[in-house]
Amino acid sequence: MERYTPEEKELFGEINSSIEGGDPSRIKELFDFLDRNHNGVIEAAELKLIYEDLLCQKVSDEYIEKNVKELDLNKNGVVDFYEFALLMEEKSKRRSH
Repeated sequence: MERYTPEEKELFGEINSSIEGGDPSRIKELFDFLDRNHNGVIEAAELKLIYEDLLCQKVSDEYIEKNVKELDLNKNGVVDFYEFALLMEEKSKRRSH
């Protein structure tokens, strides 16, 4: 899977900052941005790329598998938009308290 370009990393920062600043209208935009192969879900390989390329955190495959299992409410092995939106809403609530 292709790494993110510097321009994409900048866009990620902008979208993420908007969401963290209380603008939930950009959650779908962020999901679509992170869905590198545009198949409507975030797979383990995409999640690993997010951690390593956008968040600059080296993570193991086991860590990624654990994350997918925690986020994957319908147990289909991937993170869909609904599951992603719940995560983002939860993160937003934690920040506001």
